[in-house]
Amino acid sequence: MPKYIFDRHAKATTQVGSLRRSFTHRSTEYALRITPAIVDRAGDDLGVYPGVREELVFRAILHMAVQQHIGLRTKADKEGNLIISAAFTLSQLRKHLKKSGHEFPIAELDEAILVCRLASFDLRQNGDAVRALMSCGIFMFYSGYDEDTSTAEEGDKSHRYVVFNPLVTKSILEKTFRAINYERLMALDSPLTRWLYERLSHNFRQAEKGGAMKQVGYNLSLETILRESGIATERRTRDSIDAMRKALLELKSKGILDRMNPYAEKLLRGEKPKRGFAPIIGAVWTLFPSTAVVDEIIEGNVNARAYKLE
Repeated sequence: MPKYIFDRHAKATTQVGSLRRSFTHRSTEYALRITPAIVDRAGDDLGVYPGVREELVFRAILHMAVQQHIGLRTKADKEGNLIISAAFTLSQLRKHLKKSGHEFPIAELDEAILVCRLASFDLRQNGDAVRALMSCGIFMFYSGYDEDTSTAEEGDKSHRYVVFNPLVTKSILEKTFRAINYERLMALDSPLTRWLYERLSHNFRQAEKGGAMKQVGYNLSLETILRESGIATERRTRDSIDAMRKALLELKSKGILDRMNPYAEKLLRGEKPKRGFAPIIGAVWTLFPSTAVVDEIIEGNVNARAYKLE
């Protein structure tokens, strides 16, 4: 789900309202309503949407729990459904993020976890067939305690506990998630490049060795990117295209796209006026992953097939 708000102007607001988005998953259209968390900042209640900070914090906690098994717990709830949780200190979280190149004060991390718990996502399936709906948060439960408030800025005595969303838990237990190079992902500077890398890694299952030379790549349109990534739409289409180009250059420099042939671009133009050039109304890119990323995708395909055969 495009659950993060990367528009800096919509990060916090005193007038709490919902943002609405639509996206497609496996040929099914969904409508998503995002309601911000209400947090206390210096005695004032503010609506805070999950943004870059929350994206990084969630990725870090999930990696700490599932890959490093820091405080990982699995147990059944009252209905007998398995839930996955993580226990950690804010100091552990800060050090983990700092190692990945992202540094936040302890208070910022604490608020980010709270936003992940309190922000609400109402998901509805569109169409005339079966209509499904769901309401949830990034974390389903959040608690904690501080052993020594005098060391609160260090976070080593600030214990926190979160329960993951049932969809995340289901994906972990059933191994339906797709592996991704976490270190490479977190080394990317912008949320758009992280989204592009994740999308490429998870969706381009037909990747093959030498694909860049054969012009076999993953297609993405500007329309899809703006609708489903959470990136703010620029006033001019050309500015959105320039932002995409900048992100693609970062993917190339970080070894995610092929260095010799990183991508192909096709500009879409509207009706040509009587004078001048036809206006640019969109763009489509074909991304060619590097050999290292192709190898990771192929390995992920093998692991997925092996799990289905078990």
